[in-house]
Amino acid sequence: MPEKMSQMSKLVFNNPRKKLSRAAQHIQTAEQLAKQFADNAKPELVPICVYPVEGETNKVLYELRFSSPPPEEFPLVVGDTLHNLRSALDILICDIAELRGKRRVFSFPFASNEEQLKDLMDKKGVSKLGNDVVEKIQYLAPYKGGNKGLRALHDLNIIDKHRNPISIFMFTRARMAMPPHLNDFVASHTGLNLNNSVMPLREGSRAVVREGTNPWSFFGSIDGPPAPFFPEAVPFEGEPVIGTLNGLLRMTEEIVQIFENGIEPN
Repeated sequence: MPEKMSQMSKLVFNNPRKKLSRAAQHIQTAEQLAKQFADNAKPELVPICVYPVEGETNKVLYELRFSSPPPEEFPLVVGDTLHNLRSALDILICDIAELRGKRRVFSFPFASNEEQLKDLMDKKGVSKLGNDVVEKIQYLAPYKGGNKGLRALHDLNIIDKHRNPISIFMFTRARMAMPPHLNDFVASHTGLNLNNSVMPLREGSRAVVREGTNPWSFFGSIDGPPAPFFPEAVPFEGEPVIGTLNGLLRMTEEIVQIFENGIEPN
C-alpha cells in the first residue's frame, strides 16, 4: 500500500484517541474531587432516636454521616467520562468507514446476544465495512453475556444520558469490634475471626447500641478514608468508581489499538 495511504490510516485513529484523552482528564478530575472529599469528610455516628426498653437500659439508633457532603459535580464528571469513552467507539467505526470510502454515519454496535449482533451489523450497514471489521467486533463480544466491561460501559452511558446523573455512594470501612466471647463463639463454629473483618459503611448505615455505650464500639476502628462506589441496580454495582473508570479507559484504548493494528483502506 502506498505510504500516503498508510499515513492516512494512522491519522484516522487519532480522533477516538482525542476522546480517550478527554476521558483521562475527567478521571483525573474525579480523583481530585474524591481526594478532597476524603481529606475533609470525617465519618460521624449521629443519634437518631432512643428506644425505651422496659426493665433494661434504653437503646439508641445511630446513623453514619459524613461531616461534609460529597461534591455535587462528582456524578457529572463520572457521566462525562463514560460519554467520552463510549463516543470514542462510535468515532472509531465512523473513521474506519471514512477510511474505506463510506460516507454514512455509523455507530459501534451493541446487542442483547451474539445472534442479534450479527443481525444488527447487517441492518446498520457495519457488515459492509469488511469482514475484518466484523470479525473484530464479534471477537469483542459487545452483548449481554459477552464482554461484561464493554457492555456495562454502553449501559452506564445510556443510564447517565436518559436519567438523572448516576448516584455515587461514598463508603468508608470499619474493622469489627466484637466482644471476645462472641468472636470466640463465631470462630469455633465457622473458623472466622470477625475482629479481622472489614465492613463497608455507606452514609446512612445504622447501628443500635445501649444508651451510654460508645457507638463506635460496635464498628471498631475506621479503616481507610471514604471513597466513591457505584450504587445498587446499575452495572458495576458496589465497585469502586475510580478504579472502574481507569479499567474502562484501558479497555477502550486496547480496542482502538486492536482496530488500528489490523485495519487498512480497501
